[in-house]
Amino acid sequence: MAVFRIHQDLFSRKIVGWHLSERMPKELVIKAFHRAIHRRNPQPGLIHYSDRGSQYASNEY
Repeated sequence: MAVFRIHQDLFSRKIVGWHLSERMPKELVIKAFHRAIHRRNPQPGLIHYSDRGSQYASNEY
């Protein structure tokens, strides 16, 4: 099984961060988030929506 994690800009609908893995550890979510931040360089006040999975509740995230 493979997990493809994406971050999408809801205004432009563009995929701004992604990562592919065989499982979904918190590192997968963190890598995708870092890619999105690096590519888009968002303004202060960014709102980040998630599915509230355990990966998003980790201290590292």
